[in-house]
Amino acid sequence: MITDVSVSPLLLKSPYLDITLSNQTGKGTIFNMISGKSYEVSPAIVSILDFFRQPATTDALFDEMDIENDQLELAIAYLQRNGLLLDPSTEGWERFTADVMAVKNRIFGVDAYHERAEAVIVGIPFGKGNGKSMGGAKFPFHIREFSQNNNLLLKGADFLLFDELTATRLQPLFQNSKLVDYGNLFVNANESTAFVYAKIHHMASQLFKAGKIPAFIGGDHSISYPLIKAASETYPNLHVIHFDAHTDTYGSRYDSISHWGKVHHYGNFMTKCLELSNVQQVYQFGIRGFANAGTRPRPKQHIHWCHQVSEQLRQGKRFDLPDDVPYYVTFDVDVLDPTVLPGTATPIPGGFSLEEIKQLFSQLLPGRQLVGFDLVEANPDFDSTDLTTQVAMEILLRLMSYLTIS
Repeated sequence: MITDVSVSPLLLKSPYLDITLSNQTGKGTIFNMISGKSYEVSPAIVSILDFFRQPATTDALFDEMDIENDQLELAIAYLQRNGLLLDPSTEGWERFTADVMAVKNRIFGVDAYHERAEAVIVGIPFGKGNGKSMGGAKFPFHIREFSQNNNLLLKGADFLLFDELTATRLQPLFQNSKLVDYGNLFVNANESTAFVYAKIHHMASQLFKAGKIPAFIGGDHSISYPLIKAASETYPNLHVIHFDAHTDTYGSRYDSISHWGKVHHYGNFMTKCLELSNVQQVYQFGIRGFANAGTRPRPKQHIHWCHQVSEQLRQGKRFDLPDDVPYYVTFDVDVLDPTVLPGTATPIPGGFSLEEIKQLFSQLLPGRQLVGFDLVEANPDFDSTDLTTQVAMEILLRLMSYLTIS
């Protein structure tokens, strides 16, 4: 785990532990639901954790237990380091809930997080930013379940599903354990939306600062603002490529109202991104529909209308984007036509075909410095056939094929 651990005068047993005791040996087996790790521990360790079932000081523990203080200090340090004992202060709880929960069914059968990894898959199961449906929060779980149920274990695979060039680009990611599945950001229904956005930003910032290339799976499109904000703080000349049917710069009368806790949403997150000084340019592909009638680009915003892009692709024309700058890609699945990908909350007819998306990728992404990307707005509630999941999985793999690793 990347989350920092700090010393606290008060300690508390993590509420996310399952502890089972052996009747024969008295030893305990502890499963940490956050990290996904299990520990076999002595009866003394179980007793220490039981002592901290309510917040208490280490001095109180020293008075209670008949064990040498230096041994207790080592035990406490071990328990804190592994997230079994926590700091119950407000700051401590914020660090705890900003962590990533490990998952058992890692997508494509890749390894769990390790420091040598260069590309990191992270699920963000958050859908409250979408005013029509929160079902997108289920997708990080759903796509992993689909991968496991269909035995899509791509480590060492020959990628016969893909063209030779894509397969060649993907193989190093899977064969050399450069790609890992970190898990899902811890998100609870009782958390405020503002707090979740702050956690997303914190988690993403740590990954970018560590030099990782994150692939985020949402979730609704509101998550992209804290992700892009975090990327722009590490890469101050950031350019954004935005695939979407919507500009996501929509306003209302409510925008003029200011109050504590006011947050953005899936329909205006790009407005917030355009306000970031470190975001230099935003290139939007696939915009269409009545909601965008009369739309005029704002400063730094370049709109490529869906019908115009399709025509340019047919004519073999290319899109001129700057070289030698960092790029972040945000991909809303509703950029695709609903006949191709039906499972999204705000479908608009007349979207791209899967073949057009492949052509766009092959034009826009080779040779770019892709620092990260997200895939959002896939919603299992609107598609019981898993067509959406299959198409989204192909998009995910194709985006990953353009990542540059050592």
